[in-house]
Amino acid sequence: MAKTKKKVAKTKAKTKAKTKTKTKHAHAGQPTKYRPEFCQKLIDFFDIEPWEEQLINHYKKKGKGKIVVWTELKRLAVRMPSLLKFAKSIQVGYRTVYDWADPKHGSYQEEFSQALTHARQIRKEWLIDGGLAGIFPPHSFKFVAMNVTDMTDKTEIEHKISSLADILAVMTGKK
Repeated sequence: MAKTKKKVAKTKAKTKAKTKTKTKHAHAGQPTKYRPEFCQKLIDFFDIEPWEEQLINHYKKKGKGKIVVWTELKRLAVRMPSLLKFAKSIQVGYRTVYDWADPKHGSYQEEFSQALTHARQIRKEWLIDGGLAGIFPPHSFKFVAMNVTDMTDKTEIEHKISSLADILAVMTGKK
């Protein structure tokens, strides 16, 4: 019976040592900077108007001075919200923020990933609103929309070929 107790004690000691080792490595590295409140901060950061309204004074020279002839209310584009700018605002590296949203990464945070998906939809609406309001130049709006959202430029070409002879004529350039 004494041998059995010694075996059990050795087994427990080995298990304890393995657990200690696993625990030690599981918490290696710097603690995460992630905070649950970052989810709402991300949404708030992206949920802005695409323009700001400013009064622009138009002047006329009169003698040595200037006088305001008229004032115009103008919409001016604001900077597009991005994940890089958000990361800077919460003082973490942009790669860290991407890691929080990546399910394959050890720092993955499901609620942050969902908040990022929501923020990207807000940014898409931001782009559409600004584009339709004429705030952004059309070509730059199209370029940005295609590169930061799921929007695409689709061109369909219809070919009418009725016979094998027509196919051969098109391929040989005789038609």
